[in-house]
Amino acid sequence: MIKENYTLSDILSINPSLGFVLFRFGINLDSEERVLKDACEAFGIDSEFFVDVLNLYHDPSSFDPYKMKEYPLEVIIDYLKRTHKFYLTKRLVEIELSIKNLIKNFEDQPNILSYLNLFFLKYRNSLVDHIKEEEGVLFPYIKLLLNHPLDTYEHYDMLTSPLQFFVHNHDDRIERELSELRVFLIKKAPDLMNGSQYRIFLTQLETFEKDLNIHALVEDELLIPMAINLEKTIFERQSA
Repeated sequence: MIKENYTLSDILSINPSLGFVLFRFGINLDSEERVLKDACEAFGIDSEFFVDVLNLYHDPSSFDPYKMKEYPLEVIIDYLKRTHKFYLTKRLVEIELSIKNLIKNFEDQPNILSYLNLFFLKYRNSLVDHIKEEEGVLFPYIKLLLNHPLDTYEHYDMLTSPLQFFVHNHDDRIERELSELRVFLIKKAPDLMNGSQYRIFLTQLETFEKDLNIHALVEDELLIPMAINLEKTIFERQSA
């Protein structure tokens, strides 16, 4: 289990992929002997929350919703926004580049790679729309609940609020489709598995899928229940 007094080098030796989690929080690795708690203080990050996030990525079974619900909603939203930016500026860009390279280097597989390219373009657009909805509607509404509860009560109905709309229209399609794509590619193009470039691409998809599942876990088990409880408390108090 990762702790606050571990150095960045300690963390990377435990799980090199955690470098991506450090990256999205702006923690650079120019000084790997830096202690995690000190790095968090320097970057204005809640160190206890960040330790829990690192442990969650290292071992998803370590997730403790009761403990993590003690963190402020603002801290959770900050994590989600940082993760969105990481997806848009790094993860999606890397996968798209890999697809372009596959198309160029495996010209004897035009059908499967053409399907892959079209699928991922559509998938990317869906994910971008999902992120825009969260950052443009859901997160601002939750911040309104936190900072201006009376305004929320006066301008929204609890049954049809942006939060309730999100809950009733939210599904796991974003995570599920990526998993289905990876399984499809393994079954339909087994010959390509002999190429290291193709195997690396499948690993990229699998890593992204795991990241998305953790992102969804934080949303579904922390953000949404905490926001619903806050909204309910505000409306019940104001209508009493």
